[in-house]
Amino acid sequence: MEFHIISSARDKYAFDEQLFAFDGNFVFVNFQAVRNFTQKLNDLRENPDDPSSYIQPAQINALGLLDEISHIIFKRYYENMVKIYSQLFLMPWKSN
Repeated sequence: MEFHIISSARDKYAFDEQLFAFDGNFVFVNFQAVRNFTQKLNDLRENPDDPSSYIQPAQINALGLLDEISHIIFKRYYENMVKIYSQLFLMPWKSN
């Protein structure tokens, strides 16, 4: 799994590194890639004098972790629902 960045943003910021990865047990963060990405975002801000538009690497890290956590939750939900539906709908036919 990886943190999804829309292709137009990848092209605009010339960015093609993997920021986050999940191997089934751990979420791995490429901290240098996150810092590089946020630096590119901040370099191209429309209003560089506005401190509220500054993006911190921690914000991208938080988004990435939330993204990976949502993947885990949906995967587990799907796995559980498949088990439940297979028991509800397939078991009656298996007994006959």
